[in-house]
Amino acid sequence: MFKKIFSLVLACCFLNSLMAQELSLQFVPDLYQNVKINPALVPDQRLVIALPGIYGSYFHTPGSVAGLVNFKDKEGLLDVSKLLANVESTNFLKVNLELETVSVHFRVNDKFSLNLNHAVKSNSYLKYSDKLPQVFWEGNAQFIGQEVAFGPDQQSFAYNEIGLGAAYKIGKLTIGAKAKWLTGIGDISTDRTEASLYTDDDIYQLRLSTDYRINSSTFDDVLLFDTLSGYDVEYDLNDVFSFKNFTTENTGIAFDLGLDFEVNDKLSIGASIIDWGKIDWTKDITNFYSQGTSDFNGLDFSSVLSGDEVSISSAVDSIENIFKFKETNNDYSTSLAPKVYVNARYQLNERFTLGGLYYGEFYRGETFSAVAVSTQAKLLKTLTVGASYSIRNETYDNVGLSATYKLGPVQIYAVTDNVIAAIQPYKSKNVNLRLGLNLIFGSTSESAIE
Repeated sequence: MFKKIFSLVLACCFLNSLMAQELSLQFVPDLYQNVKINPALVPDQRLVIALPGIYGSYFHTPGSVAGLVNFKDKEGLLDVSKLLANVESTNFLKVNLELETVSVHFRVNDKFSLNLNHAVKSNSYLKYSDKLPQVFWEGNAQFIGQEVAFGPDQQSFAYNEIGLGAAYKIGKLTIGAKAKWLTGIGDISTDRTEASLYTDDDIYQLRLSTDYRINSSTFDDVLLFDTLSGYDVEYDLNDVFSFKNFTTENTGIAFDLGLDFEVNDKLSIGASIIDWGKIDWTKDITNFYSQGTSDFNGLDFSSVLSGDEVSISSAVDSIENIFKFKETNNDYSTSLAPKVYVNARYQLNERFTLGGLYYGEFYRGETFSAVAVSTQAKLLKTLTVGASYSIRNETYDNVGLSATYKLGPVQIYAVTDNVIAAIQPYKSKNVNLRLGLNLIFGSTSESAIE
């Protein structure tokens, strides 16, 4: 169990999996999915049934998958020299995946509407310093006489979300709220992250000081490890969508709150806070805890290195011996990362809309911010396209595209904040994409543009 869990934690430090919360979605008019980022932005349609859709996002400070990993015989090996050349003093990895199974929106009258949804979500956050790869693969000689902190901060979890939302219009102001029942599928997270290494400047002996804990819940029920010789980790979808995950002991609650105000016939402003809540983990708990100080003579990772490449999991045995983890079985909680949106939309004319947005995401004392501008064009009664530009995660080349097309009652949509990255996700450090279908019924506010 320990080898599987720590292999994933260590791999996440240096490798990029799968593909930042989306920004362009809130600019797309007449799209039910807007309620995901502001529960006050309800569509005009009487009834909307959202069919299964998918959303994925990825960001890693040092760069893209293709820029850091060499794939040989289908086994991803980290190129250490590339990683060390690109790490910053503090590095972040964020990977999000959302599978929306079904959602329903119903407008009771001109003022009041309800919505119900279910989705399976997976979120992974990791924070690590440049000292972590430097110590383990360049050695400690460069840090003689120094105490170097290198403990990574990890939170990776998957859960079901069942949400019930409502919106009510009072004059020009619409207020929206959603309560979300969460059932945890699996989790790996750290709640203590102190780990430092001191190299004596006289006898060069190493001293490790730790107060470090990794928690896990129902880990083996969620992830498959086909090999420990490389990074080969995947979700067992049969277990992810199993009915037992709806009745698990791992439960929590979260809230979305939002408002939208029509300043005049052309200008609207809005604000929201999303994912304000937590999950309590009580099922199949294992805590791996290392606390204290120990002396040893050196670090030897020569057996796992091959030139500039390293197989991540091959280092786990050495790390386990150094940290001397003890196991306990104590319940714990993890908080979701709340997100704040502030937006403005201006109806330039019958066809064109302009928009601006500020976004903030809050994770364990860190704030990830972004700003975006957008324009939308209603080319036909059935077709709307849009373009956006955003600055986020210290990247400045994010040009997004969006499109919605209506064919009878079927609405097809695609939204991304970075169109080039969506086409080549493994060559980009900042990726997101949302795709899906809606069935819409009832009157709309569409103009008669042909």
